Amino acid sequence: MEFSLDLSRAFKVPLPVLSGSVGHGASIRTDKLSLGGTYQLPAHLYVLYISMAPEGKLIVRHVQDDITPSDIDAAEDRLIAAAMQATAPAGTLDSIKFTEPSYFTIVLDVADWDFYYPAPSNPTPDAGLMHDPIAFLEKKTILIELPVGSDNWVKIERAFSKNYTFFNAQPLEKQVGATRRKAVRCINFLTKNDNGDPLDMCATQDFGFNILVQVPLVQGGVDKVTLLIDPSSQNQGPPPPPTPAPPFVPPSPVVA
Repeated sequence: MEFSLDLSRAFKVPLPVLSGSVGHGASIRTDKLSLGGTYQLPAHLYVLYISMAPEGKLIVRHVQDDITPSDIDAAEDRLIAAAMQATAPAGTLDSIKFTEPSYFTIVLDVADWDFYYPAPSNPTPDAGLMHDPIAFLEKKTILIELPVGSDNWVKIERAFSKNYTFFNAQPLEKQVGATRRKAVRCINFLTKNDNGDPLDMCATQDFGFNILVQVPLVQGGVDKVTLLIDPSSQNQGPPPPPTPAPPFVPPSPVVA
């Protein structure tokens, strides 16, 4: 199972270390639903389920379906149950794609894991500060060994879109099997700018973001580290309308 867990950037609290870091674009905690217009409750749900195998590898599963917005809680329970099944589709953290406005719910099915939402020392930070459970990145630099086993490392830098689309984040506790687990729900409105205009036909937005997770140093302990799980995602605008079939032209009569 491929996964992306940036342990090199893990650090021990105190939490104020992040208080001045600014994300790329608007804060995911921003309330857009109250504005109306294009900011409406979506009829689709995308669940990203994150767990951990006994040997310490992350388990990542993606489950999505159309829903009735008023039944969002029950829909999350249904999709989380599906994600827990061994037959659920497995994925990586870089295979998140949205083709329509969607709820986006991330579930941490690991004991004592919680989201950084927000720092206890600053419960009401200004919008845009990296106190969010999901913080958007301007760019990401990675090292890739090419070819594999050659010890020749190539630096690749990826640039990402600003966040104009993921908003209305809220912390949750969800029933996962026999236990309650931490989750975050937000809405991807599939919008392209501050005005809330819908993403253009065939357009794409590429996002890089950090999911900030608080993990105890020892099971049951008080001290925690903050792990940055760093997936990528893409918004895809609607496809072009189908090309209409040419009009029927009857064959010309055969002249003897």
